[in-house]
Amino acid sequence: MRPVFGVVAVSTIMDELVFQGVVIAIPKLFEEGFGSLADSILDVGLMVSLMIGVSAFGQIIVGHLIGKMHIKYVWIAMLLVQVPLLAVIGMTSEARMLIVTFAAMLMIIGEVPIADTLVARHTDDAWRSRIYGVKFILGLSASALAVPLVAVLHGSCGGFSWLFLILVAVTLVIGVAVLWLPGVLSEAP
Repeated sequence: MRPVFGVVAVSTIMDELVFQGVVIAIPKLFEEGFGSLADSILDVGLMVSLMIGVSAFGQIIVGHLIGKMHIKYVWIAMLLVQVPLLAVIGMTSEARMLIVTFAAMLMIIGEVPIADTLVARHTDDAWRSRIYGVKFILGLSASALAVPLVAVLHGSCGGFSWLFLILVAVTLVIGVAVLWLPGVLSEAP
């Protein structure tokens, strides 16, 4: 049980940093990189909202997959797709940026049920709510770091390339943590 909770703790911190970093950066990234695709800030806001809203449906697909397949392998596959997408977001523009960012958000938001499922499957009923509480505190604390990270990297580096490369490194840390999951986890709740 300890390796599972260690992975959940590390992934919660890192996932929140990636999620918030991308969500905070996307509006400015789109404003700078969309060119003729967006005529106003309202257009950018609508595209970002639509992208995040549609990406949330990825959680349903992931929930189905982790019900049918080994959770560790689903998570690693998602991270392997996420890494190259994050690496190129800051280097694309216009329609390619929209497509790559949408695909990355599907992976990032789609990961949400994985750690929650691990907690639900591997926790005594008496401890489950406390562990979820600690998980949410860790996540909220990490997400607070995303705002200054985005501001500093965008301001001092003149764009988003470095931000997304750092988010790639953070995603790789999640991947290393996931490799620590035991090879056989009970798939039944």
